[in-house]
Amino acid sequence: MHEGPPGSKKVALKQAISAKIDDARIAPITGADTSIWEITCREPHNDDMRRADDLAVFRRIVRRTLDRIKDVHGFDIDLSVFPAVPVSCAIEFGRVWQPKAHPAFAVFGQAGAEGFVFRRRIAN
Repeated sequence: MHEGPPGSKKVALKQAISAKIDDARIAPITGADTSIWEITCREPHNDDMRRADDLAVFRRIVRRTLDRIKDVHGFDIDLSVFPAVPVSCAIEFGRVWQPKAHPAFAVFGQAGAEGFVFRRRIAN
């Protein structure tokens, strides 16, 4: 986990497991004053999730990251999630997120040459 700077009420969470996500792809969507956080691995690639233990580690990191974001920025934030993850990680992220404990968030998905586009809002 890489923490973004404190102070902003706009937070982006990059989930870079299958591929790297450059901050320059996020700033045009969320604004320059966004605190960018990241969950990643040493070398993001499609084959990084191979064992159930890998997913368990991801689950612990997601839980810790969501708690840290809330601790650093508060509950009333504009949280945007940018996933580049296998389906198993996307499902696990949804299982970890708790509506009464974590901020609501918007999900942005890669849309070919368009880059990231808004897909869905997950509200408390």
